[in-house]
Amino acid sequence: MQFAPRVVRVAPEIVLTDEERDELTRLVRSKLTSVRLAQWARIVLLAADGKQTKTSPSSWAWDAFKRRAK
Repeated sequence: MQFAPRVVRVAPEIVLTDEERDELTRLVRSKLTSVRLAQWARIVLLAADGKQTKTSPSSWAWDAFKRRAK
């Protein structure tokens, strides 16, 4: 059985200003932010750091954990 090649879409580069990055970081850390909004903000921050969709979200979380541990 042959499988079709997997098509990986590469998202365009995301460039954030310092103010946008600060606001997204605030949303991620806030206890008053909905879980869905915090996840969206975290994904945008990771994408702005160059993470691609071909990288699994669990590895994103591990990378973020390692950065915080430093």
